[in-house]
Amino acid sequence: MLLSLLLHGDATASGTFLGYDAPRLHAVINDFPPALLVVGVLLELAYLLTKRESLRSASYWSLVIGAVSAAVALFSGLRAEDALEHGQSIHEIMQVHERFAWITLGVFGVVAVWRVLRESKMGRQERWALALVGVLGLVPLTVTGVEGGELVFDHAAGMSTE
Repeated sequence: MLLSLLLHGDATASGTFLGYDAPRLHAVINDFPPALLVVGVLLELAYLLTKRESLRSASYWSLVIGAVSAAVALFSGLRAEDALEHGQSIHEIMQVHERFAWITLGVFGVVAVWRVLRESKMGRQERWALALVGVLGLVPLTVTGVEGGELVFDHAAGMSTE
């Protein structure tokens, strides 16, 4: 509770988590998926090129944790959307942002589940194919980030109007 008060005001306010309202919580969480997923894909490619086991292990954990964080970011974004007053133009951008977030979660959710189930059994071709899926998954991940940035930086979504 004290940490929450130090970080962001009233920890007991309704509709908050650790003192953060939904839009601010989404802002805290939404940087984890791109960081972890991009690094996970790059580490997997590095492993495939070098065969260093430490890179494979780091890739595995980055992708699995990145996929989980993508789910958390998506659901925090859905809460943020409901909490923000916004007009039609912002809503349309939010819809595109949400659609690409779902696509990103779908792609990396499959990659993560595949890795969890098949990590010790995968052959080289299967690993390259899955790495290619990860590389392709960076496209919707990037679009999600661009659309989210447009919401905040071009349309001030979530910014106080006072």
